[in-house]
Amino acid sequence: MVTKSELIKSITHNAWKTLGTGPRGKIAEEYARIVIRSTYSKDRKVELFAAISRIGWALKALEIEGYGYNTANGGKHKDSAGKLNSENKGAVWVYTN
Repeated sequence: MVTKSELIKSITHNAWKTLGTGPRGKIAEEYARIVIRSTYSKDRKVELFAAISRIGWALKALEIEGYGYNTANGGKHKDSAGKLNSENKGAVWVYTN
């Protein structure tokens, strides 16, 4: 059985792969489209929508696995993938695999 975390990561991967390159918000929109079109039960869809805030975590995990990178490399703080500053406010996620 697939865990919810694995499912979130898988849907995020598909959304990122579909877009190729884009900011986290656009990848989250594609994630939502995938969930809407899915055949999951209504309850499962609610769980997946509630987990949309975990997109950044899933992208970071996929980056570590070698699927792509974020253009903000030097502009981010090591303790968080989501802190914005003047160096990374226009950062995008680039799918390479």
